[in-house]
Amino acid sequence: MIDKYEDNPGRPARDKQVVCYGQVHSYIYIMLPAEPRLNTNCDATAILVLVTLCKTNGQDASLTPVWYTEMEIVRAFDVANIDCVVGRIKVGDRWGIID
Repeated sequence: MIDKYEDNPGRPARDKQVVCYGQVHSYIYIMLPAEPRLNTNCDATAILVLVTLCKTNGQDASLTPVWYTEMEIVRAFDVANIDCVVGRIKVGDRWGIID
């Protein structure tokens, strides 16, 4: 799920389900302290993953061949957003997703 309006911060968030592929760079374990002003009464932990997404226009490689030639910027996600591990193969000047 991503925010349909992530590139327009003035609009209220609206979830949109998309298929994304990317390269994982690192995992980050963080501890968030309790903050009564934010209605969090106990410490919480989170595991984030830094990923560079492939520019695939949301195509699903389990349904149709998916190719890309460019990558997007690095983004941070909750590790729970990773659904599975896939591969890639280079053919000429583009990469194909193997799902």
